[in-house]
Amino acid sequence: MRDDVAYAVTTWGGGSKLTETLDNLPPGAHVLVVDTKAKNWPLARGWNHAIDHLLGEGFKAVIVMNDDVVLRQDTGDLLAWAILEGQFSPNQYRFDPPDWEGHPELLLITPRHASPSDACTDVVDRSLLDAAEPRWQPGPDFACFCVTESLFREVGRFDEGFPAYFEDNDMHRRIQLAGFEAGAFAPYWHFRNGTIRSDPERRAAVHRIFETSKAHYIAKWGGYLGQERYDVPFGQTANAR
Repeated sequence: MRDDVAYAVTTWGGGSKLTETLDNLPPGAHVLVVDTKAKNWPLARGWNHAIDHLLGEGFKAVIVMNDDVVLRQDTGDLLAWAILEGQFSPNQYRFDPPDWEGHPELLLITPRHASPSDACTDVVDRSLLDAAEPRWQPGPDFACFCVTESLFREVGRFDEGFPAYFEDNDMHRRIQLAGFEAGAFAPYWHFRNGTIRSDPERRAAVHRIFETSKAHYIAKWGGYLGQERYDVPFGQTANAR
């Protein structure tokens, strides 16, 4: 296990899968748990706090996770390797680099789903997770992600104006507009809406939170996902498409 990577788990009141998430982290890993419900924080603030805190402790890479995911013992090390040393190397792990024009530098990397795309199960399929191989894939999945200090330096912090939802889409758009990229690599398991399915209070609030965040995204970028018109937040210059 690498000693330059730390883990942060964000939870909303201690999700039903939190114990399993923590139990599957490497033994001896440095772990910070942030309860956004107890602090009355938006998810983005929990992410910002965790990254700031752990980078401030001297870790080179921070892996931020939801409370409804399961990592393999090597997932964290693979993510740290990918963002710190192995970007686009065709000679490591026998994989070709991503086919992105110019091979822009990665500022954020996430795991890849080992779970089926339609899986809404409460039991991890270990055979699928253990058999999945690391493989590059364009496009991040923010249920778990790995960053270094370069993300905040080059792009800035996650936008805490989103109550929850769309702060990940916002960050990915900002990464790309800054000339960088984000992608996925090492395998993991995501229970997909595990907290919502197991928490009636959270489930009841989701629609309102989703619509509020959606409205903030549209106001900020001049359109919904794939329909954005601004290259700067809120169209602050005459740079609208």
